[in-house]
Amino acid sequence: NITKYILSITLLLGVAFAADPNWEGDLDTGTEFGATLAAAQITIDGELKSTGKLGAFIDGTVVGVDTDGGNFFPPTGQFIWEVSLYSSSSSAQEITFAYYDDVNDEVITLNETLTFGPDAIFGDAFAPIQFTGTSPDCEGDCDDLDADGICDDVDDCVGEFDECGVCNGDGIADG
Repeated sequence: NITKYILSITLLLGVAFAADPNWEGDLDTGTEFGATLAAAQITIDGELKSTGKLGAFIDGTVVGVDTDGGNFFPPTGQFIWEVSLYSSSSSAQEITFAYYDDVNDEVITLNETLTFGPDAIFGDAFAPIQFTGTSPDCEGDCDDLDADGICDDVDDCVGEFDECGVCNGDGIADG
């Protein structure tokens, strides 16, 4: 139990202080039971992701990792993530997921969960499991005044700046 506690704290700290989480270093593939996440897609802040890592966890313990990003699937034109899942228990267990965004160097907790069962297969390439999350930069109050769906905290003008730098101005300098 102390190991699970330490791994849970490590996962939480990984979310708070992002850097490549190296989940694969904590993965035990020598367990008795396995399952497969055959196809998933990851959408963060409305953007479909193709690079990074997908980690799977049961009670804070790493039970699966896709380390090389999504694989392009030509029939759908989309990227599909695959993860082998491992457990020492045959009982139903909740699997949580996190995404490491290698572009922005941040770990994002995903909203969806699955229930582990031996030999379970989740998703297929034509109907992938959909995982979603929100970048820490977009949590809480966000400056997306132009409603473009991008939380970039630089939307200080809904519309256009005129040549004088006035938002929605008429281009005539005051005075």
